[in-house]
Amino acid sequence: MFFCFCQEGERRLHAPNDWRFEKLEFPLSFAPNLPLTGHEEVYFSPGWNRPESQEFWTYSFAWVLEEPFAIGKENMEQYLKEYYDGLMKAVGDFDTVKTTISLKNTSNGYTGKVETLDGFFTKETINLNIAIEKQFEGEFWLFRLSPKEMEHPVWKVLKTVKRKL
Repeated sequence: MFFCFCQEGERRLHAPNDWRFEKLEFPLSFAPNLPLTGHEEVYFSPGWNRPESQEFWTYSFAWVLEEPFAIGKENMEQYLKEYYDGLMKAVGDFDTVKTTISLKNTSNGYTGKVETLDGFFTKETINLNIAIEKQFEGEFWLFRLSPKEMEHPVWKVLKTVKRKL
């Protein structure tokens, strides 16, 4: 099963040419209570949907907001919990999802872990490493995720996903 909220539109990120793109407008259908206005862009690595791939669940997304929005660590953890709980319920047909988010502050955002159910493919728990960058005073939030440790080569590719200037 594949679930798509696809829309075309201007892309705000540079990503490898073979990465798939989706655009979603806020409020998100699966997380309508997030207090954000603007849109989300999602970029999927070619192997993101194949459990045997080194790129499984390797992807990036950006929240492109209509105005700067400061998101503290606790709020970001809550927003990501609501985001992944809602997404996995929508695509995985789960009654309950109990995502846990653990973030640490960095100089320009957060790094940490996301533990959730994989509603798309395996229907099992998945642990994702996450790096979040705040840009333009919070008008733009860039998220990079992979179950691979941050020293793994997939992160070198993930780091090439950047905001267009």
